[in-house]
Parts: sequence; structure tokens; C-alpha cells
Amino acid sequence: MTRHPGIRAGFLGAAASIVFSLLALIPFFGCLIMPVSLFLYLGVGMLAAHLQLRSRPQAFMPRSAMQRSAQAGFLAGLITGLADGVIGLATVPVALPLTGGSEAILAQLPPSISDLVLSLGLAPADVFSTSGIFVLAALVALLTIVVATILGTLGSILYVAAPVRRSRTVT
Repeated sequence: MTRHPGIRAGFLGAAASIVFSLLALIPFFGCLIMPVSLFLYLGVGMLAAHLQLRSRPQAFMPRSAMQRSAQAGFLAGLITGLADGVIGLATVPVALPLTGGSEAILAQLPPSISDLVLSLGLAPADVFSTSGIFVLAALVALLTIVVATILGTLGSILYVAAPVRRSRTVT
């Protein structure tokens, strides 16, 4: 196992992300996984910062600690986002038949969404076809990578910037 805090936190986040992506295939859990994933991205950044500070507690100045922790959080968020995006793309062939396929999606499409797609010059049948869903899933995967990286970096910065709470012992 690697000793780099960002990679260690990223692998742990990737494992949790894979579990969440598989749980999202269960219809009820699908709506719960998105907000939990956002907290996961923040958490892997905080874990990366914690591991970074624990590995070298006094080795560098506070500004350098913030930079190194932000780099570790960036890397952890990137690895977690990549895993989440790839697994999200890989589960599309499984999730599409569970929803009834493209025809069921088109049948349940609200008229306002259909009009919006038509106003963009696209046919709803093309956008919500199997290949169209894969393109949309690829765009969501890219967005997932960006959001996970930003939130991982933010989580590490918040962890380092938070005041240290020490328990006071009364003697």
C-alpha cells in the first residue's frame, strides 16, 4: 500500500464510492446516494488532510501544511471521482433495463422536458435512446470527477483551517 496520504484516502473513497454506486441500483436508494456522495467527497479530502498532518505534524510551516493538505485532498477527490464516474458508466447497462429501457423513459417524459429538448433542436427519441443515455452518463461522469475533486480539495482545506480542539484537563 502506498504511503501518500492522498492516494490512501482516495482508494478508501473509491471503495466506498463503488459500494454507493452499486446501492444506487436499488430503486429506493438511488435518490439517497447523491447527497451521501457529496459528503463522501468532502470526507475523503478531510481524511487526506488528517493523514497528511499525521505523517508530518511539525515538518513544515502552516501555509505549507495547507498547500500539502490541499494537494492530498485534490488527489483523494480525483481518485474517488474517477472511480465513481467509471462505475457510474459501467452500471448504465444494468440500470437501463431496470427502468424499462429507452421506451419507458420516453413514455414517462413530461411534455415540458420534451418541448425543451425540441427547442434545442434535438429529437427526444435521440436524446433518450440507449446511445443518448450513454452520452448523458459520460457527461455526468465528467461532472462527477470535477465535483469530487473540488469537494475533496475543499474538505482538506476546511480540515486544516479548523481550529484544533484540545480537551482541557483540570489538575
